[in-house]
Amino acid sequence: MEPYQLILRFVLGGSVVLFASLAGDLSKNPFVAGVLMCFPALVLAGGIALALSGYDTPSVSRYFVSTLVGLAVTAIFSLACSFTVRGVGIWVGVLTGLVVWAVAAAAAIFIQSLVK
Repeated sequence: MEPYQLILRFVLGGSVVLFASLAGDLSKNPFVAGVLMCFPALVLAGGIALALSGYDTPSVSRYFVSTLVGLAVTAIFSLACSFTVRGVGIWVGVLTGLVVWAVAAAAAIFIQSLVK
């Protein structure tokens, strides 16, 4: 991966976090921040990086379609955090959500490798 690709991902990802945090603070509505955090900056940056690296259009297209699985895994993470944070607090709840995410992501990758 080229340095400019890393910088592109860093800038896009960081900008979304900053913007969503500011919008959530200004609106006093965590729903606004949550929706804005789902802006596909990293997906977009990854697709652009693949295209700039010389991947053909069908490969970039498959990349974008495969992010749908990532969205499902992220939804599982969000649900796990939502349920566990209420019962055990923010830090243990988020850690639990990350463990759930890792298991779900590993399962999705494993299942994809069987189908391929």
